[in-house]
Amino acid sequence: MIEKIDIGNFGSYSQFKHDSNIDSVYKKLNVFYGKNYSGKSTFSKIIQSFERNELPAHYEDIQFKITTDDITNKTLTEKNVNSHNLKVKVFNAQYIHKNLNFFSNEGINTFTLLGEQNLENQKEINELNKIKSEIQNNDVKKKDDFTILEEELRKKEKYLHSKKVKIATEIRQDNNLFIGHYDIRNLNEEIEKEKIVGIHNKSILSPEVINEYKKR
Repeated sequence: MIEKIDIGNFGSYSQFKHDSNIDSVYKKLNVFYGKNYSGKSTFSKIIQSFERNELPAHYEDIQFKITTDDITNKTLTEKNVNSHNLKVKVFNAQYIHKNLNFFSNEGINTFTLLGEQNLENQKEINELNKIKSEIQNNDVKKKDDFTILEEELRKKEKYLHSKKVKIATEIRQDNNLFIGHYDIRNLNEEIEKEKIVGIHNKSILSPEVINEYKKR
């Protein structure tokens, strides 16, 4: 367990000493509070660097020291993020941005949370819905083809829904996150916040497949 964090240089901190500012070591549950930009997130980024095995980007000359109660890893620094026994999971703004903000103006920026295959399913669902709309708008009423398209959509939506339920359950049951109740509604709210609904990325279906659907 982490007992102390000293920050030589990182973010708004310079030569921050735990013993000079905090009168005890960290316990199992600790509360950090303060004004915006007062440095709360800096602590989570330091811990998160051990989760990701890499230092945060866009910072120069990062220096910090973590003291733990683990005899084999009593002291960890910015040089140990790739070699340690620390088991941590951080749920912060960076986590949300990396794992829930699936798409940006430049395209896909992560496969971390849902995984590549599930994100491809989401894109294919969007593409099939687009084709479905075009068929309806053009008054193409070939029932058999429409039924096949509907069934394909239902299967993929059901599959993606089950994956989201599994992910929300894992987040809720992760004792390191301390976020209380969390279910698929919370996950969908986070996804809605990142505006990934109605993604207009480059089509993952080939032009030949699209044209074939339109001809039916």
